[in-house]
Amino acid sequence: MNYDCNIKSIFLKNYEKWCMLALGYLKNRAEAEDVVQEVWLKILYDDKIESIENLESYVFTAVKNTSIKKYKSKNKLEPISTVQERLKSKSPSFETQVLRMEISDEVRQAVEKLPNQCRQVFGLCAEDGLKYKEAAENLGISRNTVKSHMKNAYKILRMHLSDVYFMILLFSEFIISL
Repeated sequence: MNYDCNIKSIFLKNYEKWCMLALGYLKNRAEAEDVVQEVWLKILYDDKIESIENLESYVFTAVKNTSIKKYKSKNKLEPISTVQERLKSKSPSFETQVLRMEISDEVRQAVEKLPNQCRQVFGLCAEDGLKYKEAAENLGISRNTVKSHMKNAYKILRMHLSDVYFMILLFSEFIISL
């Protein structure tokens, strides 16, 4: 009975701190509270609680890791083709179409400047939406090589498209104002 009271007091004492930790990653109070409750339920139902030496620290780490995992799954990149289709479904003005074509041409030219295998990997992952593992299997290379090529591709594209970022920013502000 005393053990249950101790668990309850730890939960009540730290609940808000754990929620704030999760909120820092998820930016949504309800999701943050869900993460804290998920972690607690998992600990309680798996009967792990008696084997945990420092319960506060354990829950803190579990809340942080669960929040990061939830954030990553929520914020996966959409394939470029999906974004393009979504943008095409709106009826853009003539100016918007011209800007979009200019930006698209700049991006296409920058992608063409990538080294061959880097361009292939970028095409599979960013344009076709394949996971790194799928792209690796498709090309017969390791997942880490795919990660390396993607990192290199984004670095090169950032350099080549630095002036285009400003145009994209203006373009997005123009679209928002419509």
